[in-house]
Amino acid sequence: MLPYIFGLISAFCFGISNTYWKTAVKSNSFSNIVFFRGIIATSCFAITWFILSNSNNTTSLTINAGATFLQYIKTVLLCLVCSLGLVFYLLSLNYSPVSISVPLSSINIFSILTAVFILGETFKTIYFLSFSVAFCGILLSQSFQFDKKGIQWNRGATYSLLASLFWGTTYALFKLAASWLGAIPLAFLLEFCVIITAFIWMTVTPSEKSKRKGELPTSNIKHYFILAALLVGGTLFFNIAIQQIPVLVINILGGFTLIVSITTGVFFYKERLTTKQALGITLVLLSIIIVQFG
Repeated sequence: MLPYIFGLISAFCFGISNTYWKTAVKSNSFSNIVFFRGIIATSCFAITWFILSNSNNTTSLTINAGATFLQYIKTVLLCLVCSLGLVFYLLSLNYSPVSISVPLSSINIFSILTAVFILGETFKTIYFLSFSVAFCGILLSQSFQFDKKGIQWNRGATYSLLASLFWGTTYALFKLAASWLGAIPLAFLLEFCVIITAFIWMTVTPSEKSKRKGELPTSNIKHYFILAALLVGGTLFFNIAIQQIPVLVINILGGFTLIVSITTGVFFYKERLTTKQALGITLVLLSIIIVQFG
């Protein structure tokens, strides 16, 4: 029973984190908040890694002593690509409400395709139904505008789908990385790569530079700690739960993340959904459920 509770706690942490970004980015530049949140999170992962590595009770959370240099390089490359998912997700929040961005960025089509064509897992017929339902949900959840130039697609939807692409493909491949290195080292490297991405972004993007002029990073330090705490809590509880219950069950519990995110967006951010958008989001959630139970 306890592992299932851990899985739900993890889903809850990630769900709250998805919506809290909406508050955090109002008073911070994207690069600042990602960078300083990453500093806090990597420090927590590093301390946990050190403690577990020097304990007598070695688990899959700790580093795999047999990991090769090439496996480390492959993992870092995966983490760098994965960090782009967060970049596009944060960009989507500029143009779409949380209740739209979260379901679209959570579509698992890319994860399934990666698992089938790269990891060699079996493609089930039920996936075709999931793809069709998800596609209909995407169309319904977006507000199309028709003008002389043609159909205008919501930019937030584009960013959300790009986030789904980068997150879906890399998280599927993290199955390999976790077996190479261990869960905590993987979490450390992932967040460290996010820091690098944020640092590059803040140094080369003119708009980010202008936002940060005269801004003290510590003026909004509570946002950094809240997001870091949610990230660390979600990751650690997920890593503990996944050792004791099947991955399929974890994915089913992970659907709770979407419910938490959408509910928080509606009740705390007063986001309004049209009937068509609500139906579209329901179809996206249904597509995920079809895959999990199929």
